[in-house]
Parts: sequence; structure tokens; C-alpha cells
Amino acid sequence: MTSGNINEDELRRREAELQRREQEIRLRELEAELHEIDPPLSKTVKHQEPRKKKNWLRKIPKFAKFGIMVFSVFVVTLVAMRIAVTLVPMIIVVAIAFVGYKLYLEGDDDD
Repeated sequence: MTSGNINEDELRRREAELQRREQEIRLRELEAELHEIDPPLSKTVKHQEPRKKKNWLRKIPKFAKFGIMVFSVFVVTLVAMRIAVTLVPMIIVVAIAFVGYKLYLEGDDDD
């Protein structure tokens, strides 16, 4: 049994020494990588912003800007009037139907 224990102790000692050597080798490799003279570099290119389209509104004269504003107000007013012309008859029909319901059908519940 004593020789078996000695062999086990010897194996453990050798295994520990082997691990220590492997760690030292790995540390040397890492240090060598850190201290390389010429690390591999890729070519860099300066970032270039895309050209922005110039503001076309700044280029046109003031009277043209005024004309565009008047035209846009006219178009908005025209659209609002068309919506009103469509909705007003519907509102009138609904109001007449509601008044008729109140006068004729709701008053008949007294019987």
C-alpha cells in the first residue's frame, strides 16, 4: 500500500508540474502576442457624410413663398368646404329623424 500511495503522490506531483509548465508556456505566448512589433492593421477610411440636398425653400424669392402660402391656404379652405358640404345634409337628416322620433314614437308610450 505504501508503494501505491507513493506512486499516486508521484503522479499528482507530475500532473501539477505539467499544469504549471502549460500555464507558463501559455503566459509566454500571450506576452509575445502583446509585444509584437507590427500588429496587423486594416486600412481605415475617413467617414464622409452624404451630401445633403440644399433647402429649395431658401432659393426661391419671397413673393413666390407668399404665393405658395396663399395657394396652400386656398387648398385647405377648399377641402374644408367640401367636407362641410358633404356633412351638413347628413346632419340635417339625422336631426329631422331625431325630432320625428321624439314627437311621434316616444310620445306613444303613454297608452
